[in-house]
Amino acid sequence: VCGDITHEAGSDELIETCREAAGFPEVLINNYGVAEAGDWTSTDSGDWIDLYQKNVLSGVRLVHAFAPAMRERKWGRIIFVGTIGSLRPAARMPHYYASKAVLPNICVSLAKELSGSGVTVNLVSPGIIATQEVRTSLEKRAEKKGWGNTWEAIQGAASRELFPNPTGRIAEIDEVASLVAFVAGEPASYINGTNLRVDGGAADSAL
Repeated sequence: VCGDITHEAGSDELIETCREAAGFPEVLINNYGVAEAGDWTSTDSGDWIDLYQKNVLSGVRLVHAFAPAMRERKWGRIIFVGTIGSLRPAARMPHYYASKAVLPNICVSLAKELSGSGVTVNLVSPGIIATQEVRTSLEKRAEKKGWGNTWEAIQGAASRELFPNPTGRIAEIDEVASLVAFVAGEPASYINGTNLRVDGGAADSAL
């Protein structure tokens, strides 16, 4: 099913359609989020509120809808997908980083709320990921910068100049997805209220 979870009406419609199609889910992965251009001088309060709606409340609404059934069932997984930007914000896009910085906090709070219920709540925070959009953008930049024409050369240069991390490359999609899948399963039942970084060591903090 699909729907617009950036506002109340769209979320309600999506939730009802989910219930009719499949009942109450055992696993909720809140991976919707957007990064939008902005800065401290030109981004107005409406833009800040808009990103809070998209990056925070979109997931909170689904938690409100589906967490009670997980608690009653005595098993469930709630996973938010964030960013290492919650730990190392840039000067640009302050409204984006501020909205993402909320996620570690609410995951700890929700884990405490669901304490002893069999429901775990965690945050997976990736660094840069080699999506098709990212690859296309970096390939275009590589042509201008003379980084080479192989993905190995391009991602190595990008890791040095744009996204420095000790691993020296960019994450593949499966590397992030595999962690999300593990956290969603039974073997991860003692991982709760955590912020799990998949960033090649890019974050400035070990926390």
